[in-house]
Amino acid sequence: MSAGGSIAAQDPSPAADLVELSVSGMTCGSCAARVEQRLNGLEGVAATVSYATGRAYVTATGGRTVTDLIEAIGETGYTAAAAPHAAAEDAGPVTADPASGLGTRVAVCVPLAVAVDRKGVV
Repeated sequence: MSAGGSIAAQDPSPAADLVELSVSGMTCGSCAARVEQRLNGLEGVAATVSYATGRAYVTATGGRTVTDLIEAIGETGYTAAAAPHAAAEDAGPVTADPASGLGTRVAVCVPLAVAVDRKGVV
């Protein structure tokens, strides 16, 4: 993995020991299990696949390149690509004022609270 955390899929050199791939096309846990079984079937490869995150986490590559791992996933009928750095993806938008949007939330919540109160919490 590079210092920035992303891995170029075209990298012909052996992959680093820790590789994160974004897997598309999985629709259930069985799909993730199928991809995981395929990756772990490669000699020297240790991987876990999460359907919830749509990611494959390869902790040992067995000297294979990222391209080899992506092709192995492709053989199972799914598509994969090197995942962007997770921290940058999960950070979300940065807002200057933490109270921004507070007025909208109050404008929506107060009338709802009044309506519930008037319905009769007896």
